Amino acid sequence: MRVFSFIVFVLLMALGSSEAGGSAGGSGNGGEVVGHGSLSLSELEEREDVIGAALAELAHYTPRGGIGPVGYRSAVFGGADEEPWVEVDLGEEVAVDEVVLVPCLIRDPVSGYRADAFPQGVRISTEGGELLAELKKGEIDLPRVAPLVISLGGQKASVIRVASRDLMPRAFDGRRLMQFSEILIFSGERNVALRRPVKVSKLSKDEGAAWNPANLTDGSLPYLMNSARGEPSVAYLSLAMTSALEQQGEELSLNLDLGESRELSGVRLHAVDQSDTVPQQAASGIGMPAHLLIEGAQKADFSDARVLLDNKRGGSYDVSPLMMWPLREMRCRYVRIRSLDPLHEDSLGVAEPRIGFAEIELLSEGKNVARGKVVSTQRKAVHTRRSLEAMTDGRNVYGEIRPLRRWLHELARRHALEKELPLLKAELELRYDRQKERLRWVSLAAVGLVVVVIFLILVHRMLEERKISRMKERFAADLHDEIGAKVHGIGMLSDLAGKAISSPEKLRAIHQDIRGLTERLGRSVRYCTDLLEAEGLYTDMETDMRRMAERLSIDYELKIEGRDFLDGLSQQVRLDLLLFYRECLVNINRHAEASRLMSRLSAGEHEVNLVVADNGGGLAGRVPGSLRRRARLMGGRVSSESPPGGGSEIRLKMKIRRKHKKKS
Repeated sequence: MRVFSFIVFVLLMALGSSEAGGSAGGSGNGGEVVGHGSLSLSELEEREDVIGAALAELAHYTPRGGIGPVGYRSAVFGGADEEPWVEVDLGEEVAVDEVVLVPCLIRDPVSGYRADAFPQGVRISTEGGELLAELKKGEIDLPRVAPLVISLGGQKASVIRVASRDLMPRAFDGRRLMQFSEILIFSGERNVALRRPVKVSKLSKDEGAAWNPANLTDGSLPYLMNSARGEPSVAYLSLAMTSALEQQGEELSLNLDLGESRELSGVRLHAVDQSDTVPQQAASGIGMPAHLLIEGAQKADFSDARVLLDNKRGGSYDVSPLMMWPLREMRCRYVRIRSLDPLHEDSLGVAEPRIGFAEIELLSEGKNVARGKVVSTQRKAVHTRRSLEAMTDGRNVYGEIRPLRRWLHELARRHALEKELPLLKAELELRYDRQKERLRWVSLAAVGLVVVVIFLILVHRMLEERKISRMKERFAADLHDEIGAKVHGIGMLSDLAGKAISSPEKLRAIHQDIRGLTERLGRSVRYCTDLLEAEGLYTDMETDMRRMAERLSIDYELKIEGRDFLDGLSQQVRLDLLLFYRECLVNINRHAEASRLMSRLSAGEHEVNLVVADNGGGLAGRVPGSLRRRARLMGGRVSSESPPGGGSEIRLKMKIRRKHKKKS
């Protein structure tokens, strides 16, 4: 039963345990590092659910369309040790929390959108060469679409240099160079790199409107702000004027009341969506003034207005879906956005003055203070499907507008989780396959266990039946040895009594013999019962053997060797030895007609030997059946010899197993 319990325990442990080991999990910049091999199956499934829930909450990287600034492309470098660099002059020393590197995207014919010529390693340092952060080859997940977020932990700097290491070949011609779409440097929620001067290690021959160092800090990103959360909002776009007189007599402007005086530091203008068709039905920047003037004032009539931003764009490369500028810092309650050059060509090819935005964000200490504020216009007619409230509702056509730093973090984390998810699924599939294999082996083991249990039950039953049979045989032998002779004697006395019926004295004597034999028969029956049930019988082997020999009324000699080992034998073994010895004496008394008996009992740690010799008629090497039966019950070997001087000699040899030894 112990073996059975152990097998069941092992099977249950094998079925319920989860394997350690396996492939290492993925990691990525902007996301947590996870080692899948150290997780249990339930933890892997939980991790998969966590990733699925997180991806449902994160912004999507949706590449923008149309024409616009691409970014900066360095000169071609041939040497492996060369490190192109760009420097952003922050104008003053600030605590830098993060540097965000945004890749230039291309359409890959196999994988879709991906970064092009994004370096495998980068070094972030100050102008004087003080190293602030470093990512070596293998520490940046490539290919990627998302921005790379590098934490600097608040280290102070006035100039940030980004040097590229282990350059990647660009897809176009395989030449090694460095490309970035944008470099953002955050101090808190503020992008301190916005519109700041940029230096480069070596200008490229491809420098132009689309590829220019200034593009690195212009705030133009290759993504649309697609949070995929919240209700969409249709951007505001003013109505077209119906006559030339209207066009001459009315200025296009938008006024915002912030509710209280605020110190503004920046503005973000989200362009009107250019339709969701591919290709787009309108040129980039519809509703975005070619000459943008932003004024701030403390009075509602703007009689004390001061210029916050005066921006003239040079062409299509100065327009993007999200445009950002720092403002001349001043306190104001009212803000006016004026379009001094409002002519735009619409989808029908007609040039007409229009103004409109998907969202206006006015920043104070990195927070948008324009959200939910009232916007007004001098126009008498407002588009019925494009309300003024849409410019400050915190939403665009894709849903909620996220804070810039949070949005970039979400894109980076999405990249990390999307890189991890296939590795996680592969590990889960591996675990499931292993679990199926273990389940198959456990099922086979369970079937084998059932077979073993059935076999053990059958063997146990056979052993029990054999034990019962041996008990019956032993009991029969005991009845034969103890009772059979006395019953036979009673029968013989009964025959004599029948012949002596005419002699009262003789009959009386026979009757007394019968009575005595009957009493001895009763004691023998009790004796047989005692043999099966009594405890503590036959503790003194030598005394019992001498008592049995004295009943023969012949000379006898008894030698005992190894008394300590005899005392250690179990009660059953001692009983078997005594019964065998008495059966030898019975045979000598009945058949041998001997006058002398010699017995020797010797015991050792592993064996007991009994020799019984007489000077009688001898057995001619024959062993009586009763002795063979008794020896078989004992598990011993019996033999008979005829000594040269005559008589017979019975030898019993019995091995002592551990379970036959007396329990202490």
